[in-house]
Amino acid sequence: MAIRKREEVKTTSFSSIAGRVWESATERTQQNIRDLLQGVGGTLVDFGCGDGAITVGISAAGGFERTIGCEIDDEVDSAAAGRGVEVVSADLNERVPLPDGIAQAIVANQIIEHLRDTDSFLEEIKRVLKPGGVVALSTDNMSSWHNLLAASMGWQPFPLTNISRLSSGVGNPLALHRGSPGRRSSCSTCGYSRRGD
Repeated sequence: MAIRKREEVKTTSFSSIAGRVWESATERTQQNIRDLLQGVGGTLVDFGCGDGAITVGISAAGGFERTIGCEIDDEVDSAAAGRGVEVVSADLNERVPLPDGIAQAIVANQIIEHLRDTDSFLEEIKRVLKPGGVVALSTDNMSSWHNLLAASMGWQPFPLTNISRLSSGVGNPLALHRGSPGRRSSCSTCGYSRRGD
C-alpha cells in the first residue's frame, strides 16, 4: 500500500467547487445569448453592460455594427467605452435615455432581479426594441440548489449578495463575488448604491 505525502493530497473547498459551477453556468448563459443573436446585425443594446467584456463578445457574434451599453456604475462604464462600447449612463429603474426603436437586439443578462419595477423595465425594452427585434433576457433561478441552500440557512439569495462591494457585507457569507473588482456595485432593490459615496 502506497502512502501519499500530505502535500500530495488535494482538498477541494466548497468555494472552489461553487466557483467552478458559477463560471460554467455563466459561460453557458453567455454562449446561449451569442447563439440566439448570431447574425442579427444592426444595433445591440446591452442593459447593464458592466465593463463591456461580455458585451463585445456578444456584439461580435451577432455581427452588430453599433453596440450601446447602459450602465449605472461610473467606475466600470469607462472600461466598457475603452472596449468600443458606446456607453449611456442609465438607472434601469428609470426611463432609459435612448430613442424609440433603436435596437435590433437587446441583452438584459442578470439585471432584472435587481430592479424595483420590472414591469416598467420590460416596457422600456419594448420601447427601445425595433418591431421584430430580439431580446435575450436572463435571470437567476431562485430555486437553484445554491439559492435553496442559502435560504435554508437564513441568508440572502446569491444575486442580492454578489452585488455588494463590501467583502464582509450583510447577506450571505458564501457569496463568491462580493467585493470583486468589476462586479456590479449598485442595487436599488437592496438599497445600496455606489453613487454618492
